[in-house]
Amino acid sequence: MVSCGNENQGPLTVGILIFEQVEILDVAGPFEVFSVTRLNDNHRWEESSPIRVLLVSEKMDQVLAYGGLRLTPDVTTDNCPELDLLIVPGGWGTRMEVRNNNLLEWIAVRAAKTRLTASVCTGSSLLGKAGLLDGCNNALACF
Repeated sequence: MVSCGNENQGPLTVGILIFEQVEILDVAGPFEVFSVTRLNDNHRWEESSPIRVLLVSEKMDQVLAYGGLRLTPDVTTDNCPELDLLIVPGGWGTRMEVRNNNLLEWIAVRAAKTRLTASVCTGSSLLGKAGLLDGCNNALACF
């Protein structure tokens, strides 16, 4: 049986960072994977996911993703709970966010506290600017 955290601690918490002009597939793909995960497929309809997924933004305002879809954050970078996993998506918005020192500092500080921090596509540019890729071998493939 796969374990998704300690039953005493509750579900694993995944935070997906969102920002203006984020690539919607980079958000929606991980969101769907984690939100539909079940430990026992035979009880798929009776059990909820053992993973809680939160959309995290700098403000509680809606975020306009690339292409026009509006996303509503669950929490802000100021009130975000502890995360087990931080996902940093890519998109055209990364070109602006690489100059957002407050966000880069939050990513660096938060990454030090999570079990795992990962990026999708050009989200790696934010990890790099936050100093998280220094000395690491990494690859980027965008399609």
